[in-house]
Amino acid sequence: MRLRSPQGTLLALLLAAALHAASLGAETTPTALPEAEAVVYAERNGEPLRLFVVKPIGWQPGDRRPA
Repeated sequence: MRLRSPQGTLLALLLAAALHAASLGAETTPTALPEAEAVVYAERNGEPLRLFVVKPIGWQPGDRRPA
């Protein structure tokens, strides 16, 4: 059994939610997620597509961590 960090669990939940929304034919992305930085990376049919960046506790600019 592999234990996940709280950030890993959150990422897994976000991925599951995105896959579920895609399977329902959702055409828009959420506008915000708690504790995440939203970055608009493209537009499709006039709708912004967002990437949500969740940084680990204690993150500092210049940290070198795996993605």
